[in-house]
Amino acid sequence: MKEAKKLLLNHKTGCIADCYSGDLNHAWYVLGDICYKLRDFDCAVHSFRKALSEEPNDVHAMWGLGNSYSELSQPKKAAKWFGKALEIEPLNPSITYNYANCLFDLREYKVAIDLYRSIPPGASEFTLARKNMRKARKLLSLR
Repeated sequence: MKEAKKLLLNHKTGCIADCYSGDLNHAWYVLGDICYKLRDFDCAVHSFRKALSEEPNDVHAMWGLGNSYSELSQPKKAAKWFGKALEIEPLNPSITYNYANCLFDLREYKVAIDLYRSIPPGASEFTLARKNMRKARKLLSLR
């Protein structure tokens, strides 16, 4: 991973290496993904933002940005990006689940419950969504 990061990024300029500049959106996204997997979340945020500057409707970059902000314990920023991604792909259960989790962390339990409920039974997130929905209902009843 670290070697791939070195290959993609020109460390003198902070830009994508010339040989990968043909598709800057993709190159920045790949770098963001590498940084995320290396747990360098600040680098991931920077890279996903650069990917979005090249292609503003890149759902995967929005999703990566949301995940990175979640890892940085910034649920409000994460929710913003998951929400934007969900506007483009409203039926994506993974984005829905991640967005609901951010809202759960922000104590917006009613909206989180509605989102968890919308995840279809066949989705890999279904069981966890139901579990989190029960937790949110319990916390909501304690208010």
